[in-house]
Amino acid sequence: MARWLYRTASGWAGGRSGNTGSRPAVGLGCRCRPAPETMAAAPPSGLVLVCGLGSLGQTCLRRLLAFDVPLSCLDWQPPRWRDAELERRLAPSFVLGDMRQPRDLLAAGVDQARSILLLSSDSTVNLEAALQIRPLNPRATVVVRSSSQRASLGVLLEQRLPGVAVVDPMLLTASVFSQSLRPSREAATIRLGRHRFELRERREGEGVSGGRRLDGSPLQVCLATPGRIRRPPWPQALRNQLQRRAGSLRERLEFWSGSAPLARLAALGRRRIWWWVGLLAALGLVLTGVALFRADRGWLLGLFVTLGLLNGEYVDPASVVLERGSLLQSGTPWTVAQQGRLLALMLVYALAGTVLTSALTALILERLLSVRLGLRRARSFPRDTHAALLVEGGSLAPLIAEQLQADGIGVVCLRAGPSEGDSGPIGSVRGPVADPSGTRPAHRIRRRDVLQLPEAFRLLRRSRVAGVALLSDDLLMNLQLALDLERRWPEARLSLKAKELPAAEVLGDLLGGLSLISSVDLAADALVATAFGETVEEVHRVEGRNLMLVRYRVEAGDTLAGLSIARVQGGYGVTAVALKTRTRSELVALPALERVLRPGQDLLVLADLEGLRRVEIGEQRPPAWRVRLQAPLASEWMFETQQCLARHLGGAPGTMAPFLDGTPQLTPALDQDLAEQLGRELRRRGVQADLVPEPVESADESSASVQPPLRE
Repeated sequence: MARWLYRTASGWAGGRSGNTGSRPAVGLGCRCRPAPETMAAAPPSGLVLVCGLGSLGQTCLRRLLAFDVPLSCLDWQPPRWRDAELERRLAPSFVLGDMRQPRDLLAAGVDQARSILLLSSDSTVNLEAALQIRPLNPRATVVVRSSSQRASLGVLLEQRLPGVAVVDPMLLTASVFSQSLRPSREAATIRLGRHRFELRERREGEGVSGGRRLDGSPLQVCLATPGRIRRPPWPQALRNQLQRRAGSLRERLEFWSGSAPLARLAALGRRRIWWWVGLLAALGLVLTGVALFRADRGWLLGLFVTLGLLNGEYVDPASVVLERGSLLQSGTPWTVAQQGRLLALMLVYALAGTVLTSALTALILERLLSVRLGLRRARSFPRDTHAALLVEGGSLAPLIAEQLQADGIGVVCLRAGPSEGDSGPIGSVRGPVADPSGTRPAHRIRRRDVLQLPEAFRLLRRSRVAGVALLSDDLLMNLQLALDLERRWPEARLSLKAKELPAAEVLGDLLGGLSLISSVDLAADALVATAFGETVEEVHRVEGRNLMLVRYRVEAGDTLAGLSIARVQGGYGVTAVALKTRTRSELVALPALERVLRPGQDLLVLADLEGLRRVEIGEQRPPAWRVRLQAPLASEWMFETQQCLARHLGGAPGTMAPFLDGTPQLTPALDQDLAEQLGRELRRRGVQADLVPEPVESADESSASVQPPLRE
């Protein structure tokens, strides 16, 4: 009862946390409710206070050094510095004390801090310190490291206390693990509502307009599937169904007309030996009963008598047989011996029928009770379907399973024991919840309470194991189990959780291509981004760097207001993925490059910590490309060309006439994505256009180019 109340309270609190869309409220926990407008602005000093100097705290401090902000640190014992440079720069500002004591907090400068990170390994200490800090500094952003045991309390604190973000660092690795287990070749997969994005290389024959370039990488962000799956009209649906049935029939004909049909039949029999034995035994009983009990009345009477006996009845079938008056077609009357043998044989059939009926009834009751009580034995996955195995992981495993299920990958969760704060059973089996193609119903597999490793092997015996994730806190145990499972599934991807491992990728390559994922390295970037007031939705590991999906709320006077999407991408080195406006309830996937950001909009970008730093301090890179164009004097596309130039360069269409006088012209400096798009559209309208790099010495002068004033 207490656990049910805990789950209900957690779900009620999560439903009121202000999250929108289909994303779970516990996804990353890096959500920070801004302070009300009545509160004063952040202190001008910009001090960042880090409490708790373990591995995570020192990693965050190394990230904060690049922001060039004053730092202060507090811990209850002298830290074991892991970096000599970090010790040299921060040892003078270290304060020895308890983060729960106001005196020690004030000595560390909590009243002058703009951001405070509470990173002790004890979540209870962190939450108590957050309650002490808020009265001392109601303006600062407080980032609290927590665990799944305190998830419901963290949600309530975020609602009640403005500027507080409660983060579980373990949950930050969910997207990285799920991507490492997928059989696809994409570097990362992002789901936002009904949209699915892929981070991959440009495919052959795909234009540059098919996605958004990732800064400093050959990868690009592409919209993988259409936002809405439309059902085909009924003639097309009927034709698709007939084609699928014809394909299935053709496969069966090819199966039985092969070079060795008997061998294939034997292989099929070996796979379902007990099914064949039961079917042949039942058929033999029926045929034998028909032959024995038909006598001179024909096979129909014998069939009815046999089915009645196999149903457990005896008196009625025996009366029907004895009332026939003769045993043979020649009319020979019954003898006592013949009647005795016949009744004895019918009794044997009746007993066998009673046993079969009781077994069938017990089987039906067992299935019904198993479904009602949740004890039904899970079925194995269908043949040749992709599946993944998750070993332990606590509250991290359900998040990974949910992301894999969204891509049609079945998941088997194996846990050694109950995990605190986990709302699911001890062990569970999850099947795909949706078919990505949308052409066939989902294959659902029920959950179960206990699951051991041999049982996992049984569930995965027919499927293609795409990956195995070892999520225990013991790295050596994860490594041993991974090497054992690699011999069983040599083609599967193996991912291991490592709390802190600086050379994780190098060590993984030395071990034969294992994926060692360091949660400390991933969590540090997200915590630092949250400390500066950003909302981190996901963290991905791509090409050796951590990419975060960050939600920006555009406000008047900040570094994003009034800039176009192209200027945001080119100036700050981030990739715009989606835009949420006030007038539309759904996200705009890959918004137009020339679109201008307005206050009140939410922009989701994919960026590393360096890009977020540039956005924080407003450091823009100048545009570095121009479009050289020459338009024909007389063209039917003249007005459309002026509109195209006005949309990309800014201003009214009439002011673009000097670019179309028939002589070679150069546009003002543009960002690369916008310049490429303008060149493509001009060439479609019959205008000669190519890209020219901007000279380095004049790039600074062109950085203040006017952005196009577009309408919403």
